[in-house]
Amino acid sequence: MSRVGLEATGGYERALVNALHDRGLELVVHQPIEIKLFARLKRLRAKNDRIDAKLIASATAQVDAVKAAADPRLVELAERLTAYEPA
Repeated sequence: MSRVGLEATGGYERALVNALHDRGLELVVHQPIEIKLFARLKRLRAKNDRIDAKLIASATAQVDAVKAAADPRLVELAERLTAYEPA
């Protein structure tokens, strides 16, 4: 099975996640803080689309097991929740 990783973008990723899930792909949706910390672990400071794509692919490959998808009944609640990341 193919695995696809992407970074959450405040809900903008939902349509892509649904489309990929419908095609039977294994998905890993990373929170931005996960990718930021993974970059720090790898000592990467530069940031551009190409570097980000490689970083997300590498972080996705490191995931041991993919968690079950969130319950669709909780989507509306999740949209109302906001997480704050310290500056």
